[in-house]
Amino acid sequence: MSKAWKINLDTIYKKNITHVVAMYHQQVIADYTIVDQMGYYLSGPDTGRVWFDLEDYTGSNPLKGKTFDYKTANPS
Repeated sequence: MSKAWKINLDTIYKKNITHVVAMYHQQVIADYTIVDQMGYYLSGPDTGRVWFDLEDYTGSNPLKGKTFDYKTANPS
């Protein structure tokens, strides 16, 4: 399984994104904070994808366990 993401690093940097989630069947199964490092894979099967150093999210707005309707982007 790849741990690389299809997203532009500039998007993450410019929008100051620090909280990311992993989802399965519209449910958040893991909640993370992006920490000190991120970059692009320059070769191999994940070429052009982004990697992050992640830690478990410990902030005041946890999303783990919530379900999201992708069509409306509203949690339930």
